[in-house]
Amino acid sequence: MIEILFELILQLFGEVLVDLIIHAIGSADREAKRLIRIVVYALLGAIVGAISILIFPTHMIRSAPLRWVALVLIPLFAGAVFAMVGRSRDRRGKPVSALETFMPAYAFALAMAVVRHFAAD
Repeated sequence: MIEILFELILQLFGEVLVDLIIHAIGSADREAKRLIRIVVYALLGAIVGAISILIFPTHMIRSAPLRWVALVLIPLFAGAVFAMVGRSRDRRGKPVSALETFMPAYAFALAMAVVRHFAAD
């Protein structure tokens, strides 16, 4: 069970890193086309997933069936967490990036999880 927590932390860390970069360069453009935005974040998630394989080359979750469950549930949870962060930032009048909405955050986390699922030892 602790492995799932580590996998979730890795997913959230990857998203936080990309989100910080987005805010730092000021590209929180919410007017971009939704589908393009989702595809871009999925590509970024796949890149971060590949980089994470270099750092953590083995699966954190040893049980194969549990890895499949995590592949479905962790991206949903990560997307929900980032959507809550976005709503919180919006309520405080702070800029909200596209990654701080559910679908782009979910696409990012799912792509990262898929890469890790199939590429890790």
